[in-house]
Amino acid sequence: MAAKTPSFITEIPLKTTSKDMAILAARLEAGRQLYNAVLSEGLTRLELVRNSNLYNQAKLVSKTNKKERATAFQKACEAYRFSDYYLQSFANTTAIASVWIKLNLDAQTIQKIATRAFKTLERLIYGKAKKARFKQKGQFASLEGKT
Repeated sequence: MAAKTPSFITEIPLKTTSKDMAILAARLEAGRQLYNAVLSEGLTRLELVRNSNLYNQAKLVSKTNKKERATAFQKACEAYRFSDYYLQSFANTTAIASVWIKLNLDAQTIQKIATRAFKTLERLIYGKAKKARFKQKGQFASLEGKT
């Protein structure tokens, strides 16, 4: 595990115009819509994985044989294209299909939104969450890129 470095947060109010606020609101809305689309697709793929024979066979592998069990689950996920990489690809395809989303979000932000949705799905898989929640209007308050 990596050592944690000391960090801090500083909040500085932005001096914005109404045009700046409109641009920010449009980008956050585009991010919210893309997140919900990726989350929906991820839930569909997860359901397909869980209902597959490969998944059921993977559950039968002994828990003491961790490597074989992990490989079996990975094959089940691969069969239905359920991974961070595939959801990033889906997000990119979806963003390109929607000119408005592509105009408001760059490629790295699109990928991070997909990763954010995948991490939500991982919490479901590992039992750390009971259900995935879609973001309502106004609930998506931040965006990030890879750099």
